[in-house]
Amino acid sequence: MNAERNSATPWRPVVDRLDTNAQLLRAILTAIQEIPSVGGNTGGGTVAVGGSANIPVPLPIVASSTIPTTIDGQPISVKFDNPQQVSVSNTPIGTTVQPARTRYFAPISATAVGTTTVVNGASGQKIRVVAFGLTSSLGTITIKFKSGTTTDLTGPMTVQSPLFAALPDGGLFETDTGASLTIELSAAAVVGGFVVYERIRTNLAL
Repeated sequence: MNAERNSATPWRPVVDRLDTNAQLLRAILTAIQEIPSVGGNTGGGTVAVGGSANIPVPLPIVASSTIPTTIDGQPISVKFDNPQQVSVSNTPIGTTVQPARTRYFAPISATAVGTTTVVNGASGQKIRVVAFGLTSSLGTITIKFKSGTTTDLTGPMTVQSPLFAALPDGGLFETDTGASLTIELSAAAVVGGFVVYERIRTNLAL
């Protein structure tokens, strides 16, 4: 019986080593769960993980990048496939948010000499036209887009055949803040068409 117990003694270092590895594995898993979100930003620093270990975080980081780091000298790899929010020394990093661009559509219908409102203005907003189409029953008249009733947005256009224009990215022209989008006819005619436009806020508090 004593011989059997003594024969187990050579296995003790192996058991101790397995126990050490198990503790290290638990520490790694715990640390991974506690790793703060890291995304694209500038600068660099060290992130405290698991109470005692420090993870060096190389910055800047882009989406779908791999971040090499260590825990107690053991290399691990952390990958983020989507942009993450991050703070350094508990100070939030400022971000710029591009608001969604909403397009609107309005018909053009005018018959009288002078200005006709196409899109009503709104306080704190500009009307940016990104596309329009026009037809006229009288090819000898001229048509102008205007900001309100005073400011010309285009020169006089003679519409002898259907006229179309578009600039989806930057827009063709825009009204003054708060002004309506109008068209002006130089003579009486049946003018029809459409505009595609965006409302651009000049007061972000609105």
